[in-house]
Amino acid sequence: HDLEGIDEFNTDAENLEAYLHHFSKQTPHFCHEVAPKTLLVGLGSTVFRASQYTSHEVYVDDAQFEWFQECLASHPAEEGWNVFVFSHAPIIGSGLRVLQENHVVNGCCWLNHNTNPQKFIELVRKNPQVKFWASGHFHLSHDYEDSITFPEGNGRGSCVFAQTGVSRGAS
Repeated sequence: HDLEGIDEFNTDAENLEAYLHHFSKQTPHFCHEVAPKTLLVGLGSTVFRASQYTSHEVYVDDAQFEWFQECLASHPAEEGWNVFVFSHAPIIGSGLRVLQENHVVNGCCWLNHNTNPQKFIELVRKNPQVKFWASGHFHLSHDYEDSITFPEGNGRGSCVFAQTGVSRGAS
């Protein structure tokens, strides 16, 4: 919940500035080489209050998406790179379970749910170096059916998707 301080901030820009300041970050995203030819990539929300359809949509802006594309292009599978991605919400096409009564009705299941959400899975399909994508938006434990999905011919590229997060009564 990167930008949720409803009462504390008047705008997303003000909230994002505080978030970046308090976590000593230059951007809401990151890329770290943690082992030879192994990257951890994180994508962060940039819109909350200003979201066109729902304030709970987890939105990655165009500049950050372009950065992600460039990051993958400069670390190709052909050169032996492996990329592990982290985002608050999962991407459409991941095959992870969604909560109908919560996220589907609110239009906030997937990253950029209401604005071309398919662009993320399309990028994964074109980039076999993306091996793993973790998300926790649904507040579900990882110990249930469809909390982990595997690529095996389901249009998920070479990527394993995993739901991580806390358990709750509807889990």
